[in-house]
Amino acid sequence: MNKNDPRNTLSGLVTGALGDLSPGRILGDNYELTEPIGRGGMGQVWKAQDRVGHRTVAIKLLPPELRNHEDAIQQVRESFQKVHALNHQHIGKSLAMLSDASFGPFIVMDLVPGIPLSRYAKQYRQRKGEIPVSHVVKFLSPVAQALDYAHARCVLHRDVKPENILVQIKPYFEVTLIDFGLAATIRSTMTRFTQASTDTRGTRPYMSPEQLRGKSRLWDGRTDQYSLAVVAYELLGGYLPFETEDDFALMYAVLNEPVSSIETCSDLVNQALLKGLEKEKSSRYENCIILVDALASARVSKVPTSVAAPQVSPLPVPQMRQPNPSLPRPIHAATLQEVKKPNSFVNSIGMRLNLIPAGTFMMGSPTSEANREDEETQHRVTLTKPFYLGTAQVTQGQWKSVMRTTPWKGQDYVKEGSNHAATHVSWDDAVEFCKRLSAKESKMYRLPTEAEWEYACRAGTTTAYSFGDDAAHLIEYGWFDMNTYDIGELYAHEAGLKRANGFGLHDMHGNVWEWCSDWYGDYSTGNVTDPQGATEGSYRVHRGGGWIIDARFCRSANRTGFLPVDRDSFRGVRVALSSVVDR
Repeated sequence: MNKNDPRNTLSGLVTGALGDLSPGRILGDNYELTEPIGRGGMGQVWKAQDRVGHRTVAIKLLPPELRNHEDAIQQVRESFQKVHALNHQHIGKSLAMLSDASFGPFIVMDLVPGIPLSRYAKQYRQRKGEIPVSHVVKFLSPVAQALDYAHARCVLHRDVKPENILVQIKPYFEVTLIDFGLAATIRSTMTRFTQASTDTRGTRPYMSPEQLRGKSRLWDGRTDQYSLAVVAYELLGGYLPFETEDDFALMYAVLNEPVSSIETCSDLVNQALLKGLEKEKSSRYENCIILVDALASARVSKVPTSVAAPQVSPLPVPQMRQPNPSLPRPIHAATLQEVKKPNSFVNSIGMRLNLIPAGTFMMGSPTSEANREDEETQHRVTLTKPFYLGTAQVTQGQWKSVMRTTPWKGQDYVKEGSNHAATHVSWDDAVEFCKRLSAKESKMYRLPTEAEWEYACRAGTTTAYSFGDDAAHLIEYGWFDMNTYDIGELYAHEAGLKRANGFGLHDMHGNVWEWCSDWYGDYSTGNVTDPQGATEGSYRVHRGGGWIIDARFCRSANRTGFLPVDRDSFRGVRVALSSVVDR
């Protein structure tokens, strides 16, 4: 291994002296260093063996200049606590912040597989030229999901750049955002407490105007969005929006100069990029997912004829499965090129649906999860197509407007109200509701697959619930049996009153069980793509838990099955939609 090769860095750190550290050194009486993978002004990063946990981790040691400044260490510790609380499949996990008697504080992180996006992009251009917009969307969609998840929890990355985005192609496609907030905190504390200058050449071109002004109280999720837009611009154009070795000239340009369009990109792609790169953050997109969605929608526009169409990458990327021509198309359905998909929309009966991006996740639950059931075998699932999902369960008012029936009327344990979740809905009823709504709107409404449901419920998280592992917080997110019988609320509640998950979906935990399209059956033990469930069975899948059941049945991975004809006060439905046309 060439220790001076920048390709060996984990998070874009510049090279520097190793000091007294060497392979075999034990830190914190447990972590045995094996080889350096990053070093420089922001500290050293080493691969290490966790001798107690029996796994390989990454160790980040803080710069020596900070070790005698307890206030600085405390600031880093506070930043670590925020990052440590993040549980998202596309965020590199910060596991612990410890201290060594000789080398001071250090941070233990998951060792994330893959190579920096900057390196992938360089290899791609050397072999095939320009990177297609579709590739850029595939790589940045997981990053956008991770950022929006963190922003919803008031955590900013502050250092989004290609070196902090790791890409793994084999054995499966994965994108991970690393160094979440820590490098930026270390950099600021270095300047504040030691007056030591830090090398920001690799970071400054990605900083937003408000970052360059230094007014951190004005920063929010759109600050990271600007950096993400710079990354997208660089991937598509092969160069940065502003490039100069002079820091003052760079700052002036970012603050004052307009961003030039990329000649090889369509007008719509450039419009999407330039909106993300607006000088004023209030003029940017609402969140990062909308930015990437705009690029995805824009990519179907015609590329200038003077530009050669990009070739397929020699580095494999996940292939989108072609639609089955035997499936019925909705009336007046548009082709993919004709559809510009919004991030969310409200249909004719007042139902809001949010766009759920394609992606890969671990379905089921790890053996360590509390209250885990045997049928929750964990396996990797890839969903190749985005889809829409109702932000709440179908309400009584929506059901009546489509079906002209009230199956809950006169039944026990029901409170009537147009916004209360519709109940006493069988699987057959739910399918019929989707058919009638499809005919009403000339769109393809359906029940979600079980995989789609869990993916949407998790919203990128890997914990027992979409908000974490602590069931005590479930009361903020769902209606379930927590002393329900003591307060007399023996009914399904109004939909959408509780807090939403990272995809903006309410009541994914509790209120009423929701039907999925699948037959109930055993999971695959291997990797699967767009699973449809068992080919036959006696029961249909139910997900999400309900008002009459306790917290453990409201977990993201919990699953059960019921007869398709079953109707009860705790059964309802949430609808999915494959595309939006004729709006």
